[in-house]
Amino acid sequence: MVSELTDLRDRNLATGLQNLLRQIEPDFRELLPQGSTIAKHIAETVVRHPAIAHAGTRAKAVSQSDLIRVLRDLCSDQPAAPIDAAAKQKLKNLLDARVPSGTNNVVEAQAVAERLAAALPGQEAQVKPP
Repeated sequence: MVSELTDLRDRNLATGLQNLLRQIEPDFRELLPQGSTIAKHIAETVVRHPAIAHAGTRAKAVSQSDLIRVLRDLCSDQPAAPIDAAAKQKLKNLLDARVPSGTNNVVEAQAVAERLAAALPGQEAQVKPP
């Protein structure tokens, strides 16, 4: 009850996301023009995203799959929540480079599949995507 009254869960979620983003990408420590760091801005945007927050409140928990879905949405052409353009671009670069299904990961996976196909003649069908 005390946690609910003081909004500790949603604040802890935002702080945890902020710390995670700063650990993953040191550039997220940079300040935005409004004075917030990129990590804090993205974390606050995530916990207020309509896909996981309800009725104008902040989310109190988020699953890994929901987090990735929300982060991908924030990088889209029409995100469901407002995000600073500089933070959006840095987030997009991070996701493309490090999250499965990112552009770089797809290119790398295709290169590995080609090397496997060359190394295993006659097995091309087993290493190509369906």
